[in-house]
Amino acid sequence: MAFTRLRTLRRRERTVVRSGRGKAAVAVATLAVAAAALSACSSYSDQVHASGEFVDMVRPAIAVTDDGGKPLGKDAIGVQPGKPIVVKATEGALTGVNIPKANGTPVKGELSDDGSTWTSSEPLGYDKRYTLQAEAIGVGGKTTTSQSFTTQAPSNLTQAYILPGKGETVGIAQTAGVRFDEAIPNRKAAQDAIKITNTPKVDGAFYWISDREVRWRPEHFFKPGTKV
Repeated sequence: MAFTRLRTLRRRERTVVRSGRGKAAVAVATLAVAAAALSACSSYSDQVHASGEFVDMVRPAIAVTDDGGKPLGKDAIGVQPGKPIVVKATEGALTGVNIPKANGTPVKGELSDDGSTWTSSEPLGYDKRYTLQAEAIGVGGKTTTSQSFTTQAPSNLTQAYILPGKGETVGIAQTAGVRFDEAIPNRKAAQDAIKITNTPKVDGAFYWISDREVRWRPEHFFKPGTKV
């Protein structure tokens, strides 16, 4: 409606130039139309700012997934405890994420530089129920979410021993290893559950020396002072 009125105003302005008659009356009419048009624009703008639909469009949304991007539904069961939980906000930034453990302490996680994504950095427990709470804020206001999930209950748990031991000083060619207390039928699953980090970063690969022990060898010798 406002656009139509603005076009009418232009036609009347051209009439004033052509006729040269009744200029004062036409000018008054033109001002009246202009005032009506401006009033319509102001009214329309107020309606947009007050619209609940507009606010909903820019209200932050929070999504919870695994590290592969698969949505983590409410009351999900069988969640892999060794895989990170990812919380992502769109149209806003996360202001808080909390996954309390049984003792009340929160699961550790890292927030991205832009504040939009939080990723858990410690493994969850087996056969445990967690309740995740997250909050995000943006132009459209604040959004909160809460959802529970239960981790996988394995049919069997094996004990693992890390080699070399914690805090040991070793040579630059030393391999890292894990020894299990029983034979491992699914070697790939065992390797996927092991995470090797080092500073400065060095790539490497796994190899098995028996059905109970896997080793990780660096592609190149470690630099002196490397932490693994």
